[in-house]
Amino acid sequence: MDLRDPASVAAAAERSFDLLGGVDGLANAAGVVEIAPALRHARPLWEAQFGVNVFGPFELSRLVAERMIEQGGGGGIVNVASEAGKNGHPDMVAYNASKAAVINWTRVAAAEWAPYAINVNCVCPGGVATPMLRQVADAHAAAGSGDADADAVFAYMANEQLGRHIAPVEVAWAVSFLLGDRVQGIRGQSINVDGGVSPY
Repeated sequence: MDLRDPASVAAAAERSFDLLGGVDGLANAAGVVEIAPALRHARPLWEAQFGVNVFGPFELSRLVAERMIEQGGGGGIVNVASEAGKNGHPDMVAYNASKAAVINWTRVAAAEWAPYAINVNCVCPGGVATPMLRQVADAHAAAGSGDADADAVFAYMANEQLGRHIAPVEVAWAVSFLLGDRVQGIRGQSINVDGGVSPY
C-alpha cells in the first residue's frame, strides 16, 4: 500500500480483513527519513515524512480499531517510532518530529480505545542494522568533507553499550511481546529498543 494515500490504505485494510477473516493485531513498521539541515528542510520534506511516518500509520490504526470494535473489541496495535522521537538528531528535524508525533498519538489512542480492550503501544528503536540506517550513513558521508567513508559512518553508528548495531529481530521481539494478550498492564507506552541510549 501507499501510506501517503488514504484510499490505498483503506483498500489494503479491507483486503487484509478479507484474507484474514478479521484482525487481532497490527504492527505499523513502515518509515522514511530524509537527511537535510534544518535550514534546508522545506515543507515538501516534512510532508513526505509525515505522510509515511504519521498520517498513514494513524489512518491504518484507525481502520483496524474500527474493525476490532465491530468484532466485539480486543486486540493490539504496536507502532514503530524511534529514539529520535525522544532525543532528536541533527539533519533529521522532520523525522525527529514525526516519530515524536507517533509516540504522542500512541498515548492518546491507548486512552481512547481502552474501553474497547484495544491496547496501543510503540517501540522506539535506536540504530538498527537496516537499509534505512545505511541510507542515513550514506547521506551523512555524502554531506561530509569529501573524504568521508559511508562504511566508517555506518560503523560509527553502532550502539556503544552493545558494541554493534541493534538487530531487526530484537525490535521484532519487542513488537511481538507487546501484541500479546498478557501485557494489558502496559498501555500507551514507548518502549526503548535502543541499547540504553534514551534516558526515559
